[in-house]
Amino acid sequence: PERFEQALDVVSAYLARRGTEGERATYAGLVDLRPRVAEWSSRLSSMPGGLSLDHNDLHAWNVFYAEQAGRVDVRFYDWGDAVVAHPFASMMIGLGWLTGMWQVDRDDPRLVRARDAYLEPFAVLGPRAELVETMELSCGLGEIARSLVWARALGEYGEQAPDSFQTAPLEHLSGLLRLVP
Repeated sequence: PERFEQALDVVSAYLARRGTEGERATYAGLVDLRPRVAEWSSRLSSMPGGLSLDHNDLHAWNVFYAEQAGRVDVRFYDWGDAVVAHPFASMMIGLGWLTGMWQVDRDDPRLVRARDAYLEPFAVLGPRAELVETMELSCGLGEIARSLVWARALGEYGEQAPDSFQTAPLEHLSGLLRLVP
């Protein structure tokens, strides 16, 4: 919840400078989520899994892949956005990237297979349905950290940042609205 407040502050500063009416309406909806974010955070802390290091920008262009003499070597790089988070939050970027690449909804069988493949090693922690619920919640709450990562990037550019950087904290934070039934 404290990080959510920090992200709201970042977005509020952007809105004061150049926000649109639609962005202000989205922000108002986010502010209304304060009690829910506290509830979701508490719930996530009691779900399977613990804290771990989350790359927070894991996609195909942040992976080195090499094959030599029949051996495959895979390395992740660009750890500049890393955060401490629930281990399932690491799928937020990956699943989002696949959703965009394939132009599919979250219930597409290919996306479900990718999600389930990630969850398979965690099967000892609980039933599949509980792990899926945990992933949905951790990826949703992961948008808070992602919003703050963009805020950090904005700090490097100041108000001269490209428009996509300026709007990114709000865009990611608004991902929380997907958690509302």
